[in-house]
Amino acid sequence: MSVATYFFYRGTPEKKTMKESHPAYVDMWGDAPRGAIGTTGRGFALGCTLEQQKAIYGDHYSAQYPEQDGSTPILMEWEDGTTMTVYYGKNGRSNHIRLTSRER
Repeated sequence: MSVATYFFYRGTPEKKTMKESHPAYVDMWGDAPRGAIGTTGRGFALGCTLEQQKAIYGDHYSAQYPEQDGSTPILMEWEDGTTMTVYYGKNGRSNHIRLTSRER
């Protein structure tokens, strides 16, 4: 699991202050969850199938182009700009979940 933030400068050229963003995205990798790590708040987990994803989140998703490693990313987006991308390996099971939020 990893959490990413961004650093940026605010202020005038003479007096800049470095700021850190809110968590920009959270990544989880693996073949199965470890306790709560690797499971979303709705119960979708690493190792699940697209059918399980649809049962939890419904049919509002779009399939992206396959990655070079053969995984297939599936993107879901909500009205507030939050996105969740689930990567499915060649075995049809999720092995990477990325949750991204838009800064306000």
